[in-house]
Amino acid sequence: MASIRITRYEAQHNLLPPVCVVTGEPTSETKRHTFRWTPPWVGVLILVPLLYIICALVLRKDITFDVPLASRKRGHWLWRQVFVLLGVLGCIGLVIAGIALSNEPNGVNRGPDIGLITAGAAGVGLVLVIVVAVILQYTSIRPKEITDRDITLVGVHENFVAALEEERDRDEEEEADRKAARREQEKRRGDEPRPRRDGGDEPPRARRLRADD
Repeated sequence: MASIRITRYEAQHNLLPPVCVVTGEPTSETKRHTFRWTPPWVGVLILVPLLYIICALVLRKDITFDVPLASRKRGHWLWRQVFVLLGVLGCIGLVIAGIALSNEPNGVNRGPDIGLITAGAAGVGLVLVIVVAVILQYTSIRPKEITDRDITLVGVHENFVAALEEERDRDEEEEADRKAARREQEKRRGDEPRPRRDGGDEPPRARRLRADD
């Protein structure tokens, strides 16, 4: 798997190649997904929960766009989230069951054994859930960094990276040819070079898509 930097313009104007980011196969399907990222150093503040929450909310960056994804991979992020949620709920359920089982219906305490066993099982289960959640996170497509201008994704398929870079190379060639033709035209007419008037960040493929529509 590879990493790729995608500009916000490319992401939010549907300029990504029709190649699945997971499997690398051609696809016309997309999945709208929100990527969120917080600077890694914020995690150190977890020892001060209130400060951690404030910094995480203030410094968090996100971006939502349509990700090229084959139909059979549409649950790429969902099933991971469901696993973590069910694991946490299961641990909570063990604690509640232990409290309930450690007392007789008439309120007489049976002793701490059942409560301790279920609490221990819940603790072990929670550790396992955290470990598996970390593994699932690092095997998914995730942001390495999000800025005001772009997002760097890791875990994407090499074919997607190659397709995007190919489109960018085509953009550069087309833009260079267009500038050369404009300079030649101005030279023949004896005009002074004129400032560029079209969109600053708009790549030629955006104009091609409008022309196709």
